[in-house]
Amino acid sequence: MSDRLGRTQQALKAVTQGAALDFATARQLGEDIASGELPPELVGAVLTALAMRGEAPSEIAGLADAMRSQARRVEHPLTRTAVDTCGTGGDGFHTWNVSTAAAFVVSSLGVPVVKHGNRAVSSQCGSADVLQALGIAWPDTPEKAAQLLHDTHFTFLFAPYFHPAMKAVAPIRRHLGIRTVFNILGPLTNPAFVRYQMIGVFRRDLLERLAPVFTHLGHERVLLVHHETGMDEAASFGQTYVVRVERQGTDVTFHEDCLNPRAWGLGSGSVEDLRGGSPEENAQIIGDLLRNRDRGPRRDTLLVNSALALWAAGRVGTVEEGLAQAEEALTSGRAYDQLERLRQRSGPA
Repeated sequence: MSDRLGRTQQALKAVTQGAALDFATARQLGEDIASGELPPELVGAVLTALAMRGEAPSEIAGLADAMRSQARRVEHPLTRTAVDTCGTGGDGFHTWNVSTAAAFVVSSLGVPVVKHGNRAVSSQCGSADVLQALGIAWPDTPEKAAQLLHDTHFTFLFAPYFHPAMKAVAPIRRHLGIRTVFNILGPLTNPAFVRYQMIGVFRRDLLERLAPVFTHLGHERVLLVHHETGMDEAASFGQTYVVRVERQGTDVTFHEDCLNPRAWGLGSGSVEDLRGGSPEENAQIIGDLLRNRDRGPRRDTLLVNSALALWAAGRVGTVEEGLAQAEEALTSGRAYDQLERLRQRSGPA
């Protein structure tokens, strides 16, 4: 206890003096926080100090690596090529669960998807909520999660099941009532250690701040996306800013893109088309899209996000190729068949 206490007090002192913790120090801090042995007031002070100063990439990476090391790891050969589609949340737009719908489209094409998520925190409906409303049960052990991935090329990792060490932090976060680094860590701590991700972020500055984090975490390709409206989703209208992180051996490169859907013959729609509601309402929206009953702007936004996820996974070389494959998955009924398969194979929700 005394070692943990002393280290954490030193970390707090460094942060309040404006210094950035290096990766190793931040990783140790994450382990100490997860132990549950520190005074809640001290943990709250550290999280607040980091939030006020702005978390450095080395700090985010170290904390994420510590959190992953404490997770109940999901292992299966398919995880090596799997992609995760998720967002930080917190953008305040309360959209329907676009990345979850994209996960159905992508996995229906044979690309493994390991989606890591939770119930709603700042929105009306999180990925866990809408899956439950769609009749899909969450696997509650690594073995069940791996089996569902094997059977369907899709699995869902409900964060509280797979990150039990984070229970110590939950009440502290609730009492603080402010955004902390843990709002960012969720998408970075998939318990299957996926190497490919599409991550939506709620602020544009997070694109550049998060990109260097992946030099530490072993990812092969990551697309960080942010829409010009402030949404943590790509869309079929307006511009989507993208930072692409790619690894070749030990070299990691960063590429900035600004995607305009008009280049692909899209461009219709508005934020209002993406507003969601309750889990049941969002489940209805997703069901209608996968059944081809909704062929408007929502469908176009689903196609764009599915295409980007396919690009992130390395299934396609261009967004245009991804759009064509996603379109085929919807029109052929393959994406809806995947939803039905998941309902059957996952067990009762």
